[in-house]
Formats: sequence, structure tokens, C-alpha cells
Amino acid sequence: MDLVFETSRTGDPSCRAGRIRLHSAYDPRKEALRFLEASLPPGPVNTAILLGPGLDYLSEALSQAHPGCRVLRLQYASGLAGHETVQGPPTWYPGQAEPLGAFLSRNLDEDGLGGIRILEWEASATAWPEEAARVRTELKSALDILASSAATLKTYGPAWISNTCRNFLLLERVLQPRPEPSPIVVAAAGPSLESALDFLKARRKGFRLLAVSSSLAALEAAGIEPDLVVASDGGFWSRYHLYPLAARTACLASPLSSLPSACLASSLQVLPLVQEGFPELELAALLGSGLALPSHGTVSGTAIHLAAALGTGPIIMVGLDLAVLDCRAHVRPHGFDALLGGSEGRLRPMEGILLGRERPSAPERLGEGPWRTSRSLALYARALSAEAQRPPLAGRLWRLNPSPLALEGFRDLDLAGLDALIGSCSTPGPFLTALSLPARPVREELLRDCLESWKARAAAAAGELVQGKKPDSPRDKEMLKAIDLPDWAAACRALDVGRDASESARALGLACEKFLNNLGRRLLSWTT
Repeated sequence: MDLVFETSRTGDPSCRAGRIRLHSAYDPRKEALRFLEASLPPGPVNTAILLGPGLDYLSEALSQAHPGCRVLRLQYASGLAGHETVQGPPTWYPGQAEPLGAFLSRNLDEDGLGGIRILEWEASATAWPEEAARVRTELKSALDILASSAATLKTYGPAWISNTCRNFLLLERVLQPRPEPSPIVVAAAGPSLESALDFLKARRKGFRLLAVSSSLAALEAAGIEPDLVVASDGGFWSRYHLYPLAARTACLASPLSSLPSACLASSLQVLPLVQEGFPELELAALLGSGLALPSHGTVSGTAIHLAAALGTGPIIMVGLDLAVLDCRAHVRPHGFDALLGGSEGRLRPMEGILLGRERPSAPERLGEGPWRTSRSLALYARALSAEAQRPPLAGRLWRLNPSPLALEGFRDLDLAGLDALIGSCSTPGPFLTALSLPARPVREELLRDCLESWKARAAAAAGELVQGKKPDSPRDKEMLKAIDLPDWAAACRALDVGRDASESARALGLACEKFLNNLGRRLLSWTT
């Protein structure tokens, strides 16, 4: 739709999209002020996301009503670039090189999630309805992911730090990868994995096999030995998936923040994954080992990125369904079967237990068949689809006998196609080598020094917040967020809108000091 730029009666710029007037022909600034008065509820605004702001008279009005408010602009037409009345706010335009999801990920984080306001300029939505609908969908997805990430960090942040420090001491045998071009099959734990087990077993020597931890029980039952097991969950229940490793020789790829089993951590050969969360970067560097991977919300996503880092060949996903088949969310057998089976009885069969558990969590039908999905599964699918279309994954991903839930960036594959794909690739060669670690007493002293350094840095960063300034160090921010996200976010929101942050900042400093002192007592006091 052609854009026509005009001058309003007040002398301010105005414009039309075809016959649709985007701004007042009389007083566009006054129009923007009235819109804000009608649209914004009472309360502080930390970040305003403007949808289709056109020439953007809203940014100026926001700066007057809410000093310190941060603005993001998502335009619906690329022809508006450079015509905005206010220059400076980060702006995304249709057709630019950076995808909208990547732009939002770069410009939004957990700190200001509670103070975000979304304002859509209705005239732009009328002029470009399809683009407006697409932008709204992607924005909702990005905010859902952000909210999920914040909730996860709030719940598990302290446990991740504890696991990382603990496993820094426990690991005895570590590996480093040697990339090679053979095909890599990644076994996820969706129901469709069952249909491929016999085929994979018969052709096992033609590919590298990575198994997410929750698929390990099914592979073991089928007599299939993976080259590498991938585990990324640091929670208590995740150990149920890892029990088969107690009697196996398979290697384990895992972040230091995972590995909840002391027995496995000290006895297995481990490829440490470094996903940038505090304090993985610091401690992995002291270990002298670790493969850098992007952080991911699912173990399957972590396994995909690991496969991409381990070689240049095709990556074939099996069991990546992101959907529930009738009453089954996972392949059989599964690590949680014993837990659920404990409540099974004559009047309460396993099928009924599974149906009562899975049907409410996946209520949305996928077509006419028995497959179902949910909002959270669809959210994971959208995020994974976006990643699959960018390097280093683009063009390398396949799904074998997948569920009906579509994933962009993945090509569907049947068993015959997998046979041809494997046959056209080179035979797998060695891809992991062993490394030596610093002696245990040396690691204990290194960790002691780190804890003292972290306490000093946390106290200094909290002091900066008390003085009205956010810390400059990204790593210090990561540390404070991981230990006490609520007080960190409260302090940041206060500073963003010009309020006193000292109460939240002092509470944050005390929480960090207490946590790090307790961590040192638990891990190191017996060595002094």
C-alpha cells in the first residue's frame, strides 16, 4: 500500500496509507496524547512496545508522561523507516535482515517484564491487517517465552548455581569433541520413537546416536546403545531418567548446572556443556574443558545444537513430536513409568492414570487423529522452528515419522528416506577424546577463591543499585538475577521509572551473601 506524506494544519508531519489516514490531518500530537490517556492504566511503565506507530508521536508523549520509559517500535510497513518524528528507539521493520523474534529476544529480558505495556496504533492495524496479526502473534510468543524463562530462573536459579559448583568438584573424567561429517540421529522421547527402534537397531553402525536422557529407558529396552546421552535438567526428578547409566559405559553430555547424581558425576565420562548461565563460564574455564552451546528451554533443543557442533552432516530427529498421542506423551518405557505405576490398581489402570494426566495438559486436537497439543507445546514448537531456520541449523534438520505438529526448518523423512540418507554419508569415526582435570584439592581452592570473589562482587553490585545505578558487568547481573530474581527485578523496575531502589537492593545484597555463605559451608567446610 502506497504511503503519502503530508503536513497537518499545525505544521507537523502526517501521512496516509492509500485512503487510510494514519495520523490526524489537524493535530497529530494532540491525537497521540488523547490515545495515551485512554489506553494506559495507572501505574509505572518501564517498557512500552509500540505496534505500528507510524510516524510515532507516541514516543514523545510517553517520554513526557513516563520519564525513563524505554520504547520499542514494531512497524507494519518498511516505507516508514526514517520518517518517524522521534529517532533513537530500537525499531523493527518488515523485510529487514533480523527476524522479529531475534529482535525481540535481543531487546527484552526478565528485568522489566512486570512493567511492559503494549500499545497498538489502530489506523496502522487497519491499513496492514495481515502484518499486524503476524507481529502480534510473534510478540505474544516472545513474551510467553520470556515469562516462562523468568519463572524457571526464579525457581531453579539457586539450584543451578549449587549444581554447577558441586559438579565442578565431583567430575573426574571429562571429554572434548572432535567434529566429523557422519550423520547424527538424535533420539527424543516422543511416542513416535517406538516405531523407529527396530530400524535404528538394525542400522546402528551407520550413524552417531545422541539420546536425550528421557529416551534412555526405551533405547535400553530395545538393546540400542547411544554414543552420547544428553541431560540438561538439574531438577530432582531428572535423575530417574539417568538410572540406566549406572550399569552402562555411555558418555554423558551435560551442563555443570545439571547432573544431580553424585555417583554418576564422579564415575561417567562427561562432555561439559557451557550455556553461559552463571557461573558455568567461570568454572568451565577453570576446568579447562567445555563445549559452548546456546541456552535452551528443552533438552531436545540442547541436543540439536550439540549435534550441530559435533559435525557437519545431517541431523535426524526421532521422537521429536511436541505432541501427545492419545494418552501417551512419551515413548514406552519411560523413566517416570515406575513413579506413575506406583498408584496403579485394579480400579485405576495405568491407561486411566495417563489419560487423567495428559488429556488436561494437551487439550487441543491436531487434525482428526489421536494426536493432541497444548499452548506450551506449541510455544516450544514456534521457538524451535525459528532456530531451525538460522545457522548453524538451517538446511541440516530432518524429522523421522513425525507427529502432525509442523516444525518449520525440518524436512520430514520416512524409514526408506532415512536408509538412503544414511547410506550416502561417511561412516562415523572417533569424535570424543579424554582430557585431564586439575586435581581435586586444586579445584577446592579455586572454588573457595571464586566464592569469595562472588560475594565481593555481589555486595558491590547491590551497593550500586542502592546508589541508583545498575551494575555495568553482565556477569554480575547474571549472578544477582540467578540468586534472587524478584528483588533484582524490583530494583531494576524502580530505577527505570525514577523511584528509590534501595529497599529491594539491600534485600538483594543480603540474599546473595546468605546464599553464597551457605554454599561454601555445604561444599567446602569439611575440607578446612
